[in-house]
Amino acid sequence: MPDHDKAPMPTSVDEAINAVLRAERQAQETIERCRQEARQRVDEARARAQRITRSTDDRIEKIRARCTQATTAQVEAVLRRNEDSDAAELTDAELERIRTAVDRLAERLTSNDDAQPGSG
Repeated sequence: MPDHDKAPMPTSVDEAINAVLRAERQAQETIERCRQEARQRVDEARARAQRITRSTDDRIEKIRARCTQATTAQVEAVLRRNEDSDAAELTDAELERIRTAVDRLAERLTSNDDAQPGSG
């Protein structure tokens, strides 16, 4: 049972008013403590969300870099094989266009833009 239920019955109107005012003051203090605790919890949740966002962004950037590096290595391997074969020789300009196209494709595949192919 709450403490206020155990309080003795007031013997006068003044005592009754004082008891009500005390109960009201205690209720206001309790409400303020709850508000402060809620603000603190919201601040902690925001800070945690920011840490999660930073961590996720870092991971995404590392994955993007690895994908770009792997794609570049594969393209270079294909180009080296092409250079070693008897296939038709590509000009430097053609090779550069291929590298540019591959870089753009890698960026498009690893970016989190909602851009549709052909719109950029």
